[in-house]
Amino acid sequence: MGHRTPILPRFTQFYLTLPDNLGADFINDGIYELPGAWKFFTRLPAGKSALVYCSGLTAVPLAFARHLRRVEIAGLNTEEAEILSELARLKQLDNLEVLPALAAITGPYDQIIVLAGAREFFSGQLAAFAERVQTAATGEEEWLLFVRGAGAPALADWSKRMLRRLLGRGAPALPAGAVRLCLRNSPALSREQVVAIFPALLQLVRAELRVSPDFMRPKWISCDTGGRAVRPARAAAESGAGRLLIAGKSAAAASSFLSRLLQHLSPAEESGWQARGPGRVLSGGKVQVELWRQAQAAPQQALLKLPLIASAEKRLQENATTLARLHQAEGLAPEQRRLFPVTLAAGKFEQQRFQLESFLPGRSLDRLPAAVVQDPELIHQILQCWLGIQEKFLRPVRVDDEIFRRLFLEVLEAVQEWLALAPEVRRRLQRLADYWRRQFGGRTLACGLVHGDFSIKNVMIAPESREITGLIDWDLADFFSLPTMDVLHFFIRLDSRSFREVPPVIALRLIKSSAGLPPRHFNEVAERYGYQPADWPGVVMLYWLHRQRGYLGSPKNLNARFVRRQFHQVLELFEREILP
Repeated sequence: MGHRTPILPRFTQFYLTLPDNLGADFINDGIYELPGAWKFFTRLPAGKSALVYCSGLTAVPLAFARHLRRVEIAGLNTEEAEILSELARLKQLDNLEVLPALAAITGPYDQIIVLAGAREFFSGQLAAFAERVQTAATGEEEWLLFVRGAGAPALADWSKRMLRRLLGRGAPALPAGAVRLCLRNSPALSREQVVAIFPALLQLVRAELRVSPDFMRPKWISCDTGGRAVRPARAAAESGAGRLLIAGKSAAAASSFLSRLLQHLSPAEESGWQARGPGRVLSGGKVQVELWRQAQAAPQQALLKLPLIASAEKRLQENATTLARLHQAEGLAPEQRRLFPVTLAAGKFEQQRFQLESFLPGRSLDRLPAAVVQDPELIHQILQCWLGIQEKFLRPVRVDDEIFRRLFLEVLEAVQEWLALAPEVRRRLQRLADYWRRQFGGRTLACGLVHGDFSIKNVMIAPESREITGLIDWDLADFFSLPTMDVLHFFIRLDSRSFREVPPVIALRLIKSSAGLPPRHFNEVAERYGYQPADWPGVVMLYWLHRQRGYLGSPKNLNARFVRRQFHQVLELFEREILP
């Protein structure tokens, strides 16, 4: 299977006209479907139909189309419709139709979703849509979303009238299961204003959903927990003024997709799973929800993972496969096995892939105070723990032509293909292959388990005792690679500059240093695994390509600034500092 990003001419053309911040939003929406992550908290009626009104280009209709029988879209101009249709073909979604005009709205629809922007507030366009919806057969659930700012007083009056027009057919008799959703970070309409505008409507609301920090960059999706306390850390993430109104009504007190899935995962003889705070929206296209239930012995916790797109689904499956292999491995001590999550359940529910994973106690190291993170004794403890696990998977391998290809050339060729490099750049990259062959060819190397992202965010620690309680996120793991790369990556991410500087720049600085914590551990690892100090430059160059491997198939290669900074400038650095 190739690693090139699929060709999207209209999408790419539009993306290249955007500044970096808007371009990132466009990728998060169109490719990763992050703004549609709140769909799991709606009814999301499988196998039914929806009408989506869009005030501009967004992939939210695609997010819902993954679950529904049919999705019709109104409000897009010709260019927006072409880009959305291009994305739908890429994602193999053939159940969408972009309507040419409002007159094409016929119904019936089981769900109506209105994504209204500022330009529609006073233009009359949305009013015309409301009139059309009034005459068409409508459905069981409706969502009205205002996702951009406008003048607060005028918007308040306007939205009150619009909501009455859209929901007026049964608004006074709304059921207790009606739902509203407030987005974050806009002064246009606060939560208090919402309550003041719609008191009769909101008194019938049983649950509420919120997205923070905003619609285009969602990080958290939270819902009312029915009076149950939410942890302070989560509550802090939800604090702040409301963004804009998303109001909804249902024809019945129907459960959300998430509620149905939790019921599916809860056997009748056991206490049911419940969400323990907000869902977390992760870059790359995944929603993660902490769960708990009252088991017989003690409360039990778990982590529910829901991929939004196919690539996230693939990585989720790779994570589960790695965990299964770790738990089946021979020679691991019980105290080592308990550091790995356990897959409790996995499969598909209403066409949605899911994975339920055991919840490891403690907090990730990156969420602890800097004094703890930089504690030499704790760092030594973490590395000894990890090296002890790696040793169980090590085996000596003679680097013949076949092994050399597996270890070095396959990742090099994959990155070349993904970036569609010119022949001249490929010739320059050949110098890396020549260097590796001179340094490693014909030798016997210790190869084995590499986590792929062994860093402070994936090491769980008990804050009080500073005991290591878990190692998480195994979707980039490899059971046949150079184990020295993990230690290198750990110290790179331990450097406070690692998210400002390109990682290979930090790596070269670390391996050239003759004093301090990293060199001491580098020497220990090299001696333990039979590597030589002179091997580290070659390890750094291989590490660089493995970091690029994490982006394969993504649209990052469309971003000229990213490619220049993460690839071309790093290659130039290697040519100056390492390659003869």
